[in-house]
Parts: sequence; structure tokens; C-alpha cells
Amino acid sequence: MKRTYLWASAVALLFAAPAGAQVNSVAHGFSLGFHVQGAAMDPEDDLNDNGGGGALELGWGFHNDLGLFLTFGVSAMQPESGKGGSPYALTEMDLGGRYTFRGESAHWRPYAQAALTTLVATFEDVSFLGDPNTDVQFMAPALSLGGGVDYYLSPSWSAGFGLVWSAGSINQVKVDNVTIDLEPEDQFDVQSTRVQLGVRYHFADN
Repeated sequence: MKRTYLWASAVALLFAAPAGAQVNSVAHGFSLGFHVQGAAMDPEDDLNDNGGGGALELGWGFHNDLGLFLTFGVSAMQPESGKGGSPYALTEMDLGGRYTFRGESAHWRPYAQAALTTLVATFEDVSFLGDPNTDVQFMAPALSLGGGVDYYLSPSWSAGFGLVWSAGSINQVKVDNVTIDLEPEDQFDVQSTRVQLGVRYHFADN
């Protein structure tokens, strides 16, 4: 409880701003971000896998409120307690659009986003057909929806919190260098959730 209180106090101090202060944030042109994240994978068996990792983001703002982004993130995942299986790496790549609310003078700027996502679960050195050193990948196209809030520490720097939910179906399996397209009846649905905390640097658009 004490640790939780100290963490909440630190976040509150970080985001504290003088009343009435304006920031005149940079909302046009390129931005570069880094996020740490907690992730959960929910396949059809309803037994979640959980883990954490990080993500890089490249963005482009057309004007004050609308922009595009490309993210690449990797999380180290562990099967839920009581579930069989081995640890794996979950890679998530997003290409999407983001709408940001409020004006450039506001420190707090919430946003909503949508993206096309590729999910890749990579298992290394698993036993397959008698070979104990086989690498296996499961790939799924997905649709992602999310939202969050950015706090502008300065015109170019922002810190933020975000939540992203993705849903898709695994339609390909890659065993070492051989890729197999699954028939529709063999595909299975997956969902993932990401909780992200990070920073962005917004380059001035001159």
C-alpha cells in the first residue's frame, strides 16, 4: 500500500502544472515515442498469457488533432498459472490513425485511435516432430482500438498513458522456414490487451 501511494504521488507531481499555464504543443510533423507496456494474450481457451515489454512509435501529425502512427512492440509472455505451454515473444505491429482532443495550448490532451495490427507469437526451441530445437511462429491479422491521454511537459515533450485492445484470427503458422496457411476451419481467434506508459518527442514542423 505504501509503495502504491508513493508511486501515485510521484505521478501526480510529474503531471502537476501551474493553474492557467499554456504549453503551445507541437502538433504538426514527425514524432518519436517509446513506451513500456504490460500485455495480455487471450486465446480461445480463455486462459490468458501475461507479460511485459516495450514499443517504439513513429508518428506524423497533419494538424492539431489528426495524425498517423506506426508502432513496433515486443513483449515477453508467460502462460497463465495452471496452463501448459512455454514462454514466448509476442510482437505487435500497428499502422493506424489517432484523433487528439483539445487545443494545442492544453497540457492534458486525450486521444482515441484505431489501427490495423499484425500479431506474431514466436516460440523458440520447442519440440516438433522429434526435433527439440524448432522455432514456431503463429501470425494473425487484427484490428486494434484504443485511447489514452498525453500530458505535455513542454511544447515538444509529452508523457502519456494508453490502452490498446486487439482482436484477430491466427491464419498462418511458420515452422522454421516453412509457412503454412491455415484453412478457415483451422483458424482460431485471439485477443490482446496492452497497457502503455511512455514519452513522445514531437519535432517542430517548420
